[in-house]
Amino acid sequence: KGIIILTINGLKFLIIKFIYLLPGFLLFLIGLYLGWDTKEIIIPICALLFVGYFLSIIAKVHMINNNERLLSAFDIKSIIKIIKSVGVNTYIKFYLYLTSVIIGVASLSLFFISIISWLIILFINIIFFSKYYLYIDSLVILIFVLSTLFGIFILLPIYTILESRATSSIYNLR
Repeated sequence: KGIIILTINGLKFLIIKFIYLLPGFLLFLIGLYLGWDTKEIIIPICALLFVGYFLSIIAKVHMINNNERLLSAFDIKSIIKIIKSVGVNTYIKFYLYLTSVIIGVASLSLFFISIISWLIILFINIIFFSKYYLYIDSLVILIFVLSTLFGIFILLPIYTILESRATSSIYNLR
C-alpha cells in the first residue's frame, strides 16, 4: 500500500513539473519547426523554463498542503499570492542559494569521483600491467559510469529532499 501511494505522488509531481515546463519546450519546438534562429529564442525559452520550474516547486508544496489535490497545484492565482506573501526577492534568493549549493556539491563530487577513478585505473594498471593506451579510455569510461551512478543514486535524491524541505520552509513563511 505504501509503495502505491509513493508511486501516485511521484506521478503527480512528474505531471506538475511537466505541465509547468511545457511552455518552454513548446516554444523551442515551435521555433525549430518555423526555422527560427536558436540564438534569438534561447533567452525567452530559458526564461519560460526558469519561471516554470520556479512555480512548479511551490506548486508541489501547495498541492501537498491542500490534501494532495492535483488541481490545487495549478491554481496560479493562489501560488502567485503565496510567492508575493513570502516576498519575490526572498523566493528568488532562496532558489539561487539552493542552486548554488547543489552545483557546488555536484562539482566537488565530480572532482572526487575523477580522483578515485584515476586511482582505480592506476591500481589496475600496476597489478595487471595493461597497455598504456587503454588507460585513457578506461579512465573516461569509469569516470562516466561512476559519475552517472553517483548522480542518479546519491545527488538527485539529496537534491530532491533538500529542495522539498527548503521549499516547504519557504512556503510556511507566509
